[in-house]
Amino acid sequence: MNTKIKLVFFGTPDIAANTLRALSDAGYTISAAVTQPDKLTGRNRTLTQPPVKITAQELGIPVLQPATLKDGAFLGELQRLQPDLCVVISYGKIFPASFFEIPPLGFLNIHFSLLPAYRGASPLPTAIMNGDRESGVTIALLAPEVDSGPILAQERLSIPQEKYYPEILNEYAQKGIQLLLEVLPRCLSGEVKPQEQDRSRATFAKTLTWQDGKIDWDRPAEQIFNQIRALNPEPGTWTTWKDKILRILKAHPSVGSLKAGQIAKMDDSIAVGTGTVPLALDLIQLEGKSPTAPKEFINGHPDFIGTTLR
Repeated sequence: MNTKIKLVFFGTPDIAANTLRALSDAGYTISAAVTQPDKLTGRNRTLTQPPVKITAQELGIPVLQPATLKDGAFLGELQRLQPDLCVVISYGKIFPASFFEIPPLGFLNIHFSLLPAYRGASPLPTAIMNGDRESGVTIALLAPEVDSGPILAQERLSIPQEKYYPEILNEYAQKGIQLLLEVLPRCLSGEVKPQEQDRSRATFAKTLTWQDGKIDWDRPAEQIFNQIRALNPEPGTWTTWKDKILRILKAHPSVGSLKAGQIAKMDDSIAVGTGTVPLALDLIQLEGKSPTAPKEFINGHPDFIGTTLR
């Protein structure tokens, strides 16, 4: 296995940091790790380093954090590094076409769908929200058109129907790392031939925003449950109660009958009516407050029962 080729790694969150570590542990030479700039997070606006930066520093890998890829400044830095191959996972920026000319072996990307399905920014959350029973992981070469490059390897995976996005993503990410480590030496030896995507089968997954999290209580409980699972923790799912934002962090479909949006005690839990069966609430967060179990919430807000969520 030729681990002496020079890689430049692009990624930002924990799953990317784990991929970076796996490549390093496998003996690949990583000339630099490129990640998003540090950003202010939390209520206290603490300047926080992205996980890839922290991991790269632990591994002694130089870190680059360009604010933009559009002004040409970083293009020169990448040219000076002369990478043979770039590996990308959840970096968070779109590459200008000029970048693809630099590494002779191209940009290799881990994407959490079975391309050409769900090209775009939010493939796995979109699949969960749509109620899909399975999706997968694809290793593909990047191309100027988003997620349209030739496919090197794919693995079909189920989508656990009771789990939330962070848990499912971690499972998919582990599979993605395994698939990357399996296919990379075979690509370098020329054993794997890239397969062009069937453009006629392409579907797209847009960036999901705060507005996508607004709950319509007239929809079926299963669809709302999938929405909550898919958008947890960000951008989150929410409704309004007494003109305040109420985030629904965890819930599950129950049994019985309630009017859409109506809040009621049901057995040992609290439920909200939907277009089908009620949705039992497991964890909620009122605007300006900490997350809490609904039972505890009604101790401080006894008027919650019997009202209607909008």
